[in-house]
Amino acid sequence: MRLLPDPARSRAVLIGMDTYVHLEALPAVRNNVARLAELLMDRGLWGLPPEHCVVLNNPGMPPK
Repeated sequence: MRLLPDPARSRAVLIGMDTYVHLEALPAVRNNVARLAELLMDRGLWGLPPEHCVVLNNPGMPPK
């Protein structure tokens, strides 16, 4: 019995918001999203191909 879907046929989009207009920055969010991507792509855990894992940090925020 397979517990996880086939990584070759799977996709992941990880979205992290660490910058806000009216709140203090949350730098741990960027680190957490990056680490989660690493874990998803780890062949010993799931092995999602890197081209199937997209990380978006602060989408929609104006560039600094």
